[in-house]
Amino acid sequence: MASIRQYFMSRVGRNLTWKLTTGSTRFGDPAYRQYTIVIRGLHGLELFATVESSDYDAGDNPISRIPQDHGVARTSLELAFDSMDALESLCRAADTKFFAKHGRDKVPDRSQKVSQGIEQRIAALRKEATPPTPQSLDRFLAFWKDQKGTVLPALFTADDGTIRARWQDGANKTLWVSFPAKGQLSWSASIPRVGGHGLCKLSARCPESQDILVFAKLIGIDTEITR
Repeated sequence: MASIRQYFMSRVGRNLTWKLTTGSTRFGDPAYRQYTIVIRGLHGLELFATVESSDYDAGDNPISRIPQDHGVARTSLELAFDSMDALESLCRAADTKFFAKHGRDKVPDRSQKVSQGIEQRIAALRKEATPPTPQSLDRFLAFWKDQKGTVLPALFTADDGTIRARWQDGANKTLWVSFPAKGQLSWSASIPRVGGHGLCKLSARCPESQDILVFAKLIGIDTEITR
């Protein structure tokens, strides 16, 4: 926990980014929304930031030249899995309506080759400031090879080059899986609390990678393609 807090303490006043892929192919709908998050401060484990967003089409062209201002958002670092999880929580708090409408990465065309979609996302990762390490990439590909009929995840890389895959099911159900170069895979999940009062966050390491998506389904996170 201290390391996550220190990460944001060292970035007060700086611009950070986070992206939500919509999977939409409809004319006028954004292919993804890019969030710009400016960390304003921390009070204990409470993180405060201002959030803006811009929409882009599938060709990475901006749909609007004027960013949308979402004001100040806050989230607790107490249950944050890592810095990326905390940034997602800030974006969710700031832009609830967009998450409710575009809260899941989907394969809109079932005829699309899943392997091709993954290759495109990996190619995009390699262009990031921190590309994935070969060991992390190999572990992700081995994991993905065993998945059948699964929604394409959004892919990110952590500061150390570890690939992180995110499955989004609706506005309030999220599964993250991390693929470190060595050791067990780790996962974290966010699901609504009973009664709808906030989110329950879970995290663990898993010795058997094939159990992760099965467990996610048991707690209500659907990662299967809707036919």
